[in-house]
Amino acid sequence: MQGSTVDAQVAACAEEVRAWLVQLRGGAPFLSAADGKLLADWLDARVPVLTILHGIEVVAERRRAKRTRTPFTLVSCRTTVEKLSKRAQAWRVPTDLRGALAPATGTSGADARVDTVLGQLAALDGEAPERARQACALLRAFHADVWDSLGDEQAALLTEAAADLADLGALLGEEAFARACEEHARDRVRARYPTLSATRVWEEFGLGMA
Repeated sequence: MQGSTVDAQVAACAEEVRAWLVQLRGGAPFLSAADGKLLADWLDARVPVLTILHGIEVVAERRRAKRTRTPFTLVSCRTTVEKLSKRAQAWRVPTDLRGALAPATGTSGADARVDTVLGQLAALDGEAPERARQACALLRAFHADVWDSLGDEQAALLTEAAADLADLGALLGEEAFARACEEHARDRVRARYPTLSATRVWEEFGLGMA
């Protein structure tokens, strides 16, 4: 029974990493064989899920700044995640996770969805590593809901992304260019809620201070 519990926990961690990456990049909802093996290696080595998610976000920010053309994969995050995992890990439980992640008053993030996810964050309980994973799961679901609810605005954002990245069109195939546009558009939407991120969870649970 204990082995089954451990397997279930590992599967839950793997699924959260997969879902986080897909939420940031869009496109294919699965990992490549190389990504799957790398993720298994990280989890076998007990790299915290929060470290992996934070590393993915760090790479996403670099990709935006550099307008990176290569596919957004876990393999592309390897160096960053493994560098972060070498830091001493001093977990702590935030006393006010809701207050720490609440957007500034008057920002575009002040809506009913934000209030809901902040309430869910405040209700989390348990040990620090699991609470951090649950917090990130809530934030990932929040961003997925925002993206899915955009309606016509989503199409407009994709059109704007295509215009912004037009100079890459000749360098990328049609499928790769579509992926790049979706990643760019998703990034713009996430930027509306800068405090609702794995990076902020990382900081609040102490790992960013080590």
